Amino acid sequence: MKRWSLVLMALLILSLVPAWAIKPVQAATYVPIQEIQSNTTDGDASAYVGQIVTTRGVVTAVTSKGFFIQNGTGPWSGIYVYLGSSPNVNVGDYVEVTGTVKEYKATWSDSRGFTEIGYVTSITKLGEAPVPDPVILPTGDVAQEQWESVLVKVENVVVTNPDLGYGEWEIDDGSGPVRVDDLIYAYTPLDGQELEYVTGVVYYSFENFKIEPRSADDIALPPEYQPIKEIRENWETGKQVVTSGIVIGTKYNGFFIQNGTEPNSGIYVYVGKSFARDVKPGDVVQVNGTTAMWNGLYELDDPSYRVIGHAEVPEPVVVKAGEMNDAYQSMRVKLEWIRVTDVNGSVITVEDDTGSLVLYDYYGIMDVVPGKILEHVIGIGYKYGVIEVYPTDYKLYIPPIGISNVVKPSYAIKGVPMKFKVTVVNNGNVTDNITVALYANGAFVDNVTYEIDVGESAVYEFTYVSVELGDLKIDIQVHESGWGIIDERIYEYKVVPHPNVVAYGFTPYYERLYIKEENNLAELYENFTYTVNKLKQYGVDFGDLEPKIQWINETMKEIQREYSIYNSLKGLLVQQNPYRASYYYPVMVHIRKAALMSKEVMQEIEFVLPHLQDVLEEVEATYQPPTPTPGNETNMTQPGNITITITKVLIDASHGQYYVEEVGVNGLAEKVKSDLGWEVEINKLPLTYDLLKEYDVVIILNPKEDLTPNEVAALQEYVENGGGLFIAGDWYKYSNVESLNAVVEKYGIKFNADELMDDDVNSGRPYYPFVGIYNTAHPAMKFVPEAWKTYYNGQTLTISGEVTWLIKAYDTSYSVDANGNVVRGKGTNPIVAAAVEAGNGRIVAYGSSKAISDSYYGKYIDSNWPFVKGVLLWLAHEI
Repeated sequence: MKRWSLVLMALLILSLVPAWAIKPVQAATYVPIQEIQSNTTDGDASAYVGQIVTTRGVVTAVTSKGFFIQNGTGPWSGIYVYLGSSPNVNVGDYVEVTGTVKEYKATWSDSRGFTEIGYVTSITKLGEAPVPDPVILPTGDVAQEQWESVLVKVENVVVTNPDLGYGEWEIDDGSGPVRVDDLIYAYTPLDGQELEYVTGVVYYSFENFKIEPRSADDIALPPEYQPIKEIRENWETGKQVVTSGIVIGTKYNGFFIQNGTEPNSGIYVYVGKSFARDVKPGDVVQVNGTTAMWNGLYELDDPSYRVIGHAEVPEPVVVKAGEMNDAYQSMRVKLEWIRVTDVNGSVITVEDDTGSLVLYDYYGIMDVVPGKILEHVIGIGYKYGVIEVYPTDYKLYIPPIGISNVVKPSYAIKGVPMKFKVTVVNNGNVTDNITVALYANGAFVDNVTYEIDVGESAVYEFTYVSVELGDLKIDIQVHESGWGIIDERIYEYKVVPHPNVVAYGFTPYYERLYIKEENNLAELYENFTYTVNKLKQYGVDFGDLEPKIQWINETMKEIQREYSIYNSLKGLLVQQNPYRASYYYPVMVHIRKAALMSKEVMQEIEFVLPHLQDVLEEVEATYQPPTPTPGNETNMTQPGNITITITKVLIDASHGQYYVEEVGVNGLAEKVKSDLGWEVEINKLPLTYDLLKEYDVVIILNPKEDLTPNEVAALQEYVENGGGLFIAGDWYKYSNVESLNAVVEKYGIKFNADELMDDDVNSGRPYYPFVGIYNTAHPAMKFVPEAWKTYYNGQTLTISGEVTWLIKAYDTSYSVDANGNVVRGKGTNPIVAAAVEAGNGRIVAYGSSKAISDSYYGKYIDSNWPFVKGVLLWLAHEI
């Protein structure tokens, strides 16, 4: 009876429990945090609400009733685990949690919920891991669903409301306000107080998103303000400082600020490649940065800055050339009455009575030649190993009497007279005796004096014969009585030997070279001729090799002709006088031509012959001569239609590609020729389908100039009809994402406007990362060794549909946009290379054009070649 009583009581109790409170037991499924948070039914509530899930993450913050965990960084990467009591976990623990996804609402009237994991059934500590870096956001961007439970950081904020009630307060960096709460750590701010940063996890309750700092370390007061002069004169590298100054100039990676005109009143603010040139001369800026020194230049690194006003730039400080020193770094300076002594590109050397100084023409404003006098130069003090000045303005001294024109030789040959005609004009108010003197390497050569009337000119003529080889400096000076040097021109030459003298020495050299090349060439050419004739007997069409074969045969005849002329002239020369060197030049040109052509034709045969031999071997294995019959002893079976084709690669250079025209792709071209035996051509013409269809693979590196709609259509037609396209981008500042995506986005590949970074695995800087996660299942990756590190500098890709990734970045990599925001966080392994089949053709996209160029002494193409080699073979349908 007792047993039945218990059963009846249990049934009675169950009958009183509502049906919604009884849930069937579910098996927990592993779901990443990003999937739980980003997969929403209404933009707020998770699609997993009510489901039991297992997920993993690093503990980023601990509350009195739960803890926050995060998987990597970036949007949707964090979630709150609610326990209802104090948890037994610590920040940095890597845990696995099983529980039910919930949407917590502080009140029934809340319009949205806070996604969390509740009804927790298990918490397993798997180990420890670094806490993800906080995502740096503007204050106005924090209040978004995607940042819920994510560790974030806002910088350079001002307290706009110190007491919103219930321990909450408000901050703003100018982009919009955000709340700060005391769920974990309480802080009492002051109205208008400036804070360097506030870090914390993003929480939501009572209709508001809010940042939850974890400890005092998450709220930083800005360093105490110091004038630039005080910072410079009490220099400590690595010190966090706050200062201000007037912007006096900018560079591509930062700007100069100055506060006052006393020595040590300037400093350079290094922003880096992300510098958006958002300040200009005359802006007054406040800067918070870390003191650093780079090649002797005093800098503020990792700065945050804001424009707080505008002012006139400081007046330049007058200094002498020989007295310019580090105290005038990043300050406006003025040099007066200086003479230009040397011009080497952007490096201009000047001097006055105290010494010399380098002007580095960074802004490209200087138009001077050696000998010119400058009334003044205004510029910015700089240091790159040595002190120098970046000119921003200058005034050229134009004397009333001076040189108006110089007719001079363009080269200097030992023993050959050099003639100079110097025209001097008198634009002054009196007739004057003007002397022009010529010096060679500082030694006086000659001078001439003429009386020149007002408004008239005179021509001075000089002749100089160089007797020594090497550097020659011709100095033409104009002297006026009582004034000394009033104008000057300096010309530099390299004195070379007379061609006949050179020819006398080079003739036997080229003869020996010819004999050496001919000995090697004779057997090679005989083998070539035999193979060509054999293939002709089989009726093989030489196809792509026909022009090369014709060139080889014609060049061999030309070599014989040049050598025959050389032998005839040499015989006549010896008969006349073997010791007369002046007659050797017309003899030398023929043996030189024969020797160099021999070398060229041998290189061409070495390229062509392996292709011919491969075809001959294939033909002879398939077709055998028939048994000879009387009267038909020499007949051979014709193999049918066999045409030799050579895989051809076209590298486009018709759109201002920097890495083709400026850096070069010689390493890539040589590897394609030597390793693959293919032909490579550089294209300068507009892209049309008729042009492209002649090539097996087309390489488009990041185009500086836009691809036209017709060119985009031609590339797509080329691919869909069987062509192979290798298309590469660059980092966000230079990547032409519009043109690149116009070509490939329809196939599921998108070039992102970002830059891959890696603070840990790089070749010296975070923006020069290595990449090394390879999709070895794809045939294009067959040549990449295990654990191979590849040099990289560029953007990331987004793929969809049938696209296959080829290379991903390491776990430590991330990407940033033009504003420095992290758009793909650590642990997301951004894709940098991808492949897709499109129609009958194939496409490989790569985020770096630099990677396959000659950059960094060829290290980029050398490390990328195992990848590129497989890609080219795959694109050409050869693997």
